[in-house]
Amino acid sequence: MSMTVLVTGANGDQGGHAARQLLERGHRVTALVTDPGKPSARALAEAGAQVVRGDLADPDAVHRVVDGADAVFAVPLGGPGEDEKARNGRLLIEAARESGVRHFVQSSVAALPAHREFPDSGTGFSFEPYTRARLDLEERVRAAGFTYWTILQPVAFMDNFAGAKAQHMYPGMSSGRLDSVRPADAPAQHIASRDVAAFAVAAVNDPERFSHHSIELASQALTMDEIAAVLSEETGRPYTYSALTRAEAQGAGIAAGVVHSQLWDTRIGYNAPLGDDLEKRWGIRPITFRQWARKNREAIPGLHRL
Repeated sequence: MSMTVLVTGANGDQGGHAARQLLERGHRVTALVTDPGKPSARALAEAGAQVVRGDLADPDAVHRVVDGADAVFAVPLGGPGEDEKARNGRLLIEAARESGVRHFVQSSVAALPAHREFPDSGTGFSFEPYTRARLDLEERVRAAGFTYWTILQPVAFMDNFAGAKAQHMYPGMSSGRLDSVRPADAPAQHIASRDVAAFAVAAVNDPERFSHHSIELASQALTMDEIAAVLSEETGRPYTYSALTRAEAQGAGIAAGVVHSQLWDTRIGYNAPLGDDLEKRWGIRPITFRQWARKNREAIPGLHRL
């Protein structure tokens, strides 16, 4: 049955994939963006989405954009501060409840309580605001009284190795270096943003099955050496990996928050169900890192081709 679905952050990875997949399945999509002039927004409009410029911090704008929606796929949005994202998310949840939205699908993060077990570790960064904001949103979704609700909890994104995100997460990638503070042989879980969107779309299509579930999402656990090898093979460009100390990482331009997340991933890390288990439970098979790299090779920064 065709539904009207509001997708927030539709210019981003998760929201953009969700909007396109919903359109492909015959749903009506209201794509909320901050800049309708971006190529991604124009492409959604050409595909049939109603692209709306909106500010989740504006109560009137939020009520207008959610009015008439059957379902919402919400990605936390706001400025750099986590409190703003939480405030915007709370406003969207309340507006959706008041407007009669039946199904609210919230994108969150896997292993949130475990993020609090790593307060600083010498990086000057803390997960506390990040964790508090997302746990708050999860609890508000569960308690809001929606007929159906689903919370998706992805691990680290494969998309972090492409585009502007790669320059932030791995600033040496343009020179073929994936260096970070992770040990070379320590596996880390990843998921593609398109698969988070696939679960969101599946939840919209089958709310009875997916409702009242918080679902951790991961595809594979790969070491940085394995990731470097896959990227080299799929792009035809050479990548190497070296484990850095905290001081070396920050001297190489890796932000304190990124260093902190890499240390957390090494010492605590995600333990979500992987692709085989997700397919058995939900009938959705996430793509592998190799499949993701092959599809996104042109967006992966690196040296000249071999």
